[in-house]
Amino acid sequence: MKLINFKVSVLGEVTRPGTYVIPDGNTTLLGALGLAGDLTVYGVRTNVLVVRNVDGKITKEKIDLTSAQFINSPYYYLKQNDMIYVQPNANREKSCKDRSKYRIVYFSCISCCFAYYRYSCFDQEQLIIS
Repeated sequence: MKLINFKVSVLGEVTRPGTYVIPDGNTTLLGALGLAGDLTVYGVRTNVLVVRNVDGKITKEKIDLTSAQFINSPYYYLKQNDMIYVQPNANREKSCKDRSKYRIVYFSCISCCFAYYRYSCFDQEQLIIS
């Protein structure tokens, strides 16, 4: 039996995250990572998560790509709708957390600029009407 809509999702620290259709319905963990452009320099190679739905139950397996033993894992060959997540390393997580605390400042500045622009336009319209 050949699946025509065999899909796997690759997320996290890869070059091109997304859902990929596998034309021949047969791929490996390394093949899917290759389709996604490989791990970025921020990807943790010792902690790649493969999530699989087996008979309605979600199973999760952490794979160490630096160990040759992962080839013997039942998660090495991917199945329909498997999801692969590459965890970011500590430096990437820290940089994301550092930026998140400034989002409120950026949003406040943009809001103030927009309000000022709207207010100044409104005053000009009032002067023209008067």
